[in-house]
Amino acid sequence: MMNRLKTAIYVALLCGVFNAHADQPNIVLIMADDLGFMDINPTAEFATDTPANDQYYETPHLNDLAKDGVAFSRCYSMPLCSPSRATIITGRNGATFGFNNATAMRAGKFTFAQNGLEPPAEYQFHDKMPGTNPTFPVATATGNYALPNGLPDSRGQKVYSLAEMLPEYRSAFLGKWHIGGNDLEGHRPQDFGFEAITYEDEGWSKYHKGVRKKWHHPGPEAQTEYLTDDLTELSTDWIRRHVKKQPEQPFLLYLAHFAVHGPIEARPEDVAYFSTKKTRGWNGQDNPAYAGMIRALDDSVGAIRATLKELGVADHTIIVFTSDNGGQAVKKGARWTSNTPLRGQKAQTFEGGIRVPMMMYVPNGERHRVDTPVTLEDVAPTLTALAGKQVPEKIQKQWSGKSLVPLLQNRPDDFEKRAVFIHEPYYRPDHLTEGSPMTAPSSVMIEGDYKLIAYHDGVMRLFDLSKDIGEAKDLSASMPERVGRMKKALAKWRFEHIPARYDTSLNKRYNPQADNALPEPVGPLFVR
Repeated sequence: MMNRLKTAIYVALLCGVFNAHADQPNIVLIMADDLGFMDINPTAEFATDTPANDQYYETPHLNDLAKDGVAFSRCYSMPLCSPSRATIITGRNGATFGFNNATAMRAGKFTFAQNGLEPPAEYQFHDKMPGTNPTFPVATATGNYALPNGLPDSRGQKVYSLAEMLPEYRSAFLGKWHIGGNDLEGHRPQDFGFEAITYEDEGWSKYHKGVRKKWHHPGPEAQTEYLTDDLTELSTDWIRRHVKKQPEQPFLLYLAHFAVHGPIEARPEDVAYFSTKKTRGWNGQDNPAYAGMIRALDDSVGAIRATLKELGVADHTIIVFTSDNGGQAVKKGARWTSNTPLRGQKAQTFEGGIRVPMMMYVPNGERHRVDTPVTLEDVAPTLTALAGKQVPEKIQKQWSGKSLVPLLQNRPDDFEKRAVFIHEPYYRPDHLTEGSPMTAPSSVMIEGDYKLIAYHDGVMRLFDLSKDIGEAKDLSASMPERVGRMKKALAKWRFEHIPARYDTSLNKRYNPQADNALPEPVGPLFVR
């Protein structure tokens, strides 16, 4: 009874605030790129109990956002950018419709469509053409490179974007799209309900002034030298114009920053500042240019919040901040950041690759920390719920995520208990943890505090994250019953939700005598 009363009061407060301006709240969704859990002060403090002032990186505006809203200590992404971007915009686990890898590479022709080929009936036009390295024991998956649009080149398959879920909103997108198959007509932001301010359908960008001239959609001329600042100014200008001209219409702004993805380029004054900062080296974080990139990203959050306040709409605007995957700690022998105490990095299914920061600010909402496992799948169902939108059944059927409103209201007992699933069907170079040149394809099931990593070569690893956030102690040998039960549930999820072409199988081309061949699996394979 008390929980129902709290819910009614919370909804009434929301409606009171929102109806003072319009029927629905504004929404600002900010996604960082490759920003790790340990790269911002609030979540780094969750993991280490180290106050912000004693850390190396500085994120005062994100600190304020965490204090003013709800901060999540266990938010999970996909291990790479495109899968997470497809997930957050649709409310559906990206791997279930083929987004399991980074996409939209300008340099090559990877898909059936790019090669002018008609795909077999079981494939999509924008699926990567199948082919597996003969040195791999397990055949890696193919992947989808363009958001399905319901048209013939998607064989009629359609997914709905957040903008399409909120058609009464004026929605805009800028930054990194990376789910459009190299800017294909029908798969661009403007084809999914957004106004395109400026965007690049590629995985990375340089940061100097003028770089947007080479983007797929260059947009207005840059007025500032540094890309992160440039995208921020475009965002605040768009908000100002909208509030001035259409104050009665709610807006959705999706800002997808390229920061802090490489190349590691920062504002010179920030590099100079962090080069001599006394806490340089804390937790293994000692790259001043990377620290500067984080500062610019944090400044972006501060500038947007200041603009909302200046325009008088801050108390009528929901803000969500998150990242697409964990931090790129090491690349080509160079250390960019440190995810310690989390193990692993981007493109891996250890916590360092899939646990990301997320904060949500809801006007007149609760202020607390949530330790329940959540995922980027949950963002779209949550935002539509907060907007008071009853979406059509066809969209609800699309969702694999759940509304986080009970957790935002500090009612964890009312949040439906569920497992989190992550699917990563590729071999990946390993620079950190394995002592091997590659980590095998894997799938993950997170059930409360327990996490099972099931490698598709048959290896199982079980961790209790409540006692071992660094995944140092494998419990699989001592807890065989739990491993067996979770493995069965994970396999059931995979085989029911991942189409066969997007999964792994035995590699008929495997040649154990080939140069650099990986060892043959020991024990039963975790494949179809």
